[in-house]
Amino acid sequence: MILKINEYKQLIIDTVTKSENKKWINKESGEVIKSFLNTDELTIGFVGKMKMGKSSIINALVFQDDVLPSSSIPMTATLTIIKYGEQKSATVNIITEADFDEICRIKDVKDNLESEEKVKSAMEIYEAIVSIDNYKNLFGKSQVIELSDYANYIGANGKFSAMAKSVVFTLPKKELLGVTIVDTPGFNDPISSRDDETFNFLSHSNVIVLVQNPYAAFDITDLNILESQISKAGIGKMVIAINQFDALGNVSWENELNKRITKKEKIIIESGNSIIKKLLKDSKIIPVSSIMALIGYLKKQGVKVLADNPQINFFYAKLQEEFPELETIDDFINKSNILILETEINNIVSEQKGIILLDAPLKKISEMLITTIQVKENDVKNSLSTIKELNDGIPDIEEQKREFKNFIEILFDRFSISSIQNTLLDSIKSTLSKLQSKRASYISEITNKSYPNPDLFHKQQMKKLNHENIQRLYMDMNSEIRSILNDLNGVIKSQVLDEINTIISYLTCHLPSNMKNIHGKFLEKLKNELNTSIPSFISVAINVPSADVPSNSTFNNQTAVTYYKNIFNSSYSDDCLNEFLIEFRKYARDIKDDFRKNAHDIKNEQERVFDVANDENKSLQLILEKEKEIQILNTDIDEIKDILDKLKSITVNTD
Repeated sequence: MILKINEYKQLIIDTVTKSENKKWINKESGEVIKSFLNTDELTIGFVGKMKMGKSSIINALVFQDDVLPSSSIPMTATLTIIKYGEQKSATVNIITEADFDEICRIKDVKDNLESEEKVKSAMEIYEAIVSIDNYKNLFGKSQVIELSDYANYIGANGKFSAMAKSVVFTLPKKELLGVTIVDTPGFNDPISSRDDETFNFLSHSNVIVLVQNPYAAFDITDLNILESQISKAGIGKMVIAINQFDALGNVSWENELNKRITKKEKIIIESGNSIIKKLLKDSKIIPVSSIMALIGYLKKQGVKVLADNPQINFFYAKLQEEFPELETIDDFINKSNILILETEINNIVSEQKGIILLDAPLKKISEMLITTIQVKENDVKNSLSTIKELNDGIPDIEEQKREFKNFIEILFDRFSISSIQNTLLDSIKSTLSKLQSKRASYISEITNKSYPNPDLFHKQQMKKLNHENIQRLYMDMNSEIRSILNDLNGVIKSQVLDEINTIISYLTCHLPSNMKNIHGKFLEKLKNELNTSIPSFISVAINVPSADVPSNSTFNNQTAVTYYKNIFNSSYSDDCLNEFLIEFRKYARDIKDDFRKNAHDIKNEQERVFDVANDENKSLQLILEKEKEIQILNTDIDEIKDILDKLKSITVNTD
């Protein structure tokens, strides 16, 4: 189907409008697609995992200077947008309070729900943020800054770098006319809002440069980025830059490149995603060394520039040692392959920009509709599965209820015989003995030997010295108490976890063969609830007692020993030590009740499921509703496929 430009644009608008009305795409996505109909701006995004050197490549390509942060520690800036402007300028947007809350959540993760790299990155970012005075007053703000001050916001060691969420640069460079360059954060960013914002950016992009490193090129994370993110964004062209190639040493870059090309071709063959196949097939792989290129450009500015940058100076010396052929400025730049990457991007801009921009709205709407089909087909699959479960469940609901009731009785019998309460109380009793032993140990230190010159006791100076000695004992004793109570926290948590695992293992052995699915899910929920109910730390306030210096002139060596022993013993009496253990004993006394409460809640939830399923009419009604949903979904799928077939047949007459 051959269309004129205006006919093509109208068809896209009509398709977007229909898709919005049918709820196949949202209004925001529709606006993005329509924005491509009247733009001559080509957006090029640099994407990839964290620490791949995206920023350093842009430094070499655009700035030819060490401008954007390229630290091994991920900075907080979400997107760095670079576009043409009559004047140099920079606008910084600061993270929101919600972003900060997410950083706090991830840094405290103790299990495998978050990758170790994410947790470490979140901790580094958190520590940098809280070191800023009045950092809470900066949340959500946006401000124009002087270019001379940008290092404070996005530099690797900048004062506010950890709080910068995005920055927009404008530069009076003719190469940027009609082009926007965006440096994105890594897709494995510790803050999900930044991952989301990166994907939102992709929907506005035409060309992407996928940055990898030579050791992890086309690994599982890269494949996930291609499959789950890039394939859905309607990208027109992709270039693959394998950065940090210098890390391989002075080897044949051509041989190493061929290995990566072979890996790419294998993915093309094995991938079931036609979009990824085409993007990879049309993409060029370019090995580059951004640090080598940047050193070359910095050398043009003079030796002092290198000397002022210790990190760059370190790599300069390292590269000269590993690559003896690097003698001149041009040697660094040419060896880095940055000019090859620059030429590839320039060719795309100069030769393919018109075609890419013309195809952009068509690609965007097509990829969104393909994604919609995938979602709807998955909904059909889930609905069919639900129908099967409802049909299979109708005949034996009563039997399942009886089996479940018996199982619950076994559960509560097991709770009743649990010795966890006594186990915890024994640990608390043992802790009290440790505290009493420490008290006795410290009291024994208050001896005549502590005060070697009794003739000086009438002097105020000696009284003060005695007082300071006893205060140090108080502080040491409190430190010991905290340590012992911390140990008790760990012991209690470990003992409760062991008991939970013992109970779950016991119950698993009593699962009826015909109820493993229902009971297994119940036990999984129960285990999660019980684990969640364990306090990570039982907090206890420990106040430092004090002893006044007696003013009595008869205060001598022996009376000092007696006085301070009595004061110390009173400060840490058995009643006082027992107060430290009140919360622990309360937790121990309530532990079995807490177990029962969690089990009751989940039991009641499952019984409500049984009650609903027991009503055959309700089940049949649900089946009818699901069948109707499937019919609507299939109608939508067929209609979308017809639209996609029509879009595929379009040829635009640009004459």
